[in-house]
Amino acid sequence: MRELLESLVADGRELGVQVAAYLDGDLVVDAWSRADVDGQTLFPVFSVSKGIGATAVHILVDRGILGYDDRVADLWPSFGAHGKDEVTVGHVLEHSAGVPFFPEGPTGSRGRPVHRTAGRAGASVGGGRRQRGRHPRLS
Repeated sequence: MRELLESLVADGRELGVQVAAYLDGDLVVDAWSRADVDGQTLFPVFSVSKGIGATAVHILVDRGILGYDDRVADLWPSFGAHGKDEVTVGHVLEHSAGVPFFPEGPTGSRGRPVHRTAGRAGASVGGGRRQRGRHPRLS
């Protein structure tokens, strides 16, 4: 595994890579690609969480805990600001909520408390159901 990771860096496809894999609760792979990367190095994951989050929402819907037609503002009241009060869980999952980005300023990725980031997302301008597949700035 380490040879593969080192080859990805040597070929210029990656700047640094770390892989950890567990099987039945046991760490079975713990490898990294460079001398300045080790098992404790933190890497950002960005879009990796989208699939995990969507899967969690689908499980909650399947269990009857959440619904695709539930309004996000009913679950997260501050999200309803600036015309986003009718956005549903389904709109968020299909990327048609019309909220393309956070407002400018600090986010949780810069070490700020998550509750502050959540408040900023609630203050984002946008909202209302958009035509499926169409970003409001591209419409």
